[in-house]
Amino acid sequence: MLLPSAVGRPIHFRRWRAAQPIAALVLFPGAGEEPEQYQELAEALSARDTIVWAAGCTADVADHADPFDQPPFDQLLAAGERLVELATRQGLPTIFAGHGFGGFVASSIAWRSPQACDGIILAGRPPVRPVAQSTANSLRRSAHSHPQLRLPALPADRRQPVNAAMTVRAIGQIEQFVRHVAALRHTTPQSLGA
Repeated sequence: MLLPSAVGRPIHFRRWRAAQPIAALVLFPGAGEEPEQYQELAEALSARDTIVWAAGCTADVADHADPFDQPPFDQLLAAGERLVELATRQGLPTIFAGHGFGGFVASSIAWRSPQACDGIILAGRPPVRPVAQSTANSLRRSAHSHPQLRLPALPADRRQPVNAAMTVRAIGQIEQFVRHVAALRHTTPQSLGA
């Protein structure tokens, strides 16, 4: 699906619905990856009561030689924030997940919009490279202000889909984390009428 964005280019995204959702998971793929590569993983999670939203890059961002350079990183953040707006409309607990470079995007958005994020999942490591101090600070702040799950790297071959069969352990960990975050949201003082 395409969504108009503040940066003037449509945002490519996918959504996998859940029959009885308990949470929404907003997935930020690794650099150069697209939502379709996560289809099996997303289908497995949607069968486990989680709506999955996955962001895609605009063509200009995907083709950019260095995703850390400005303005493409700002474009990724703007696109991600717009997708988060859609994902949070149902009022479900919302978890941001980032794979590799997507972890920078997820953590940065969580830092900029902490009220929209109930937890963070980081899979693999972002590309090794010095990052701006503001980005490093946002990662540290997000890690301390939200429940967090860290997973080992998912398959790194960008030509292959992230296969659910290869990530059975990760799916179980993600499902358990989603249920934990959803339970936390439903036992807060606000939900108890305090």
